[in-house]
Amino acid sequence: MTIPCQDVPDDGNLSAIEDLSFTTFRCLEENRPIGTLQHSRLRAYQASSKARHKHNETKRKEPTSLKEVFSQSTAE
Repeated sequence: MTIPCQDVPDDGNLSAIEDLSFTTFRCLEENRPIGTLQHSRLRAYQASSKARHKHNETKRKEPTSLKEVFSQSTAE
């Protein structure tokens, strides 16, 4: 698989994206990670996200859609 380099425009989306949290557990039920190793990953993601948001002095919030993320950056 080859993923080409993408140009990211300087339109304010970078700050909106920087504040996002990511977890592999936010998925369809049939695709949820299972097992003790996966639950360890979940705790590691949560701890990393909390530390990053504390360091950046931003509120930790997981969006419900991409539209929500990008509408925030254009509303500012």
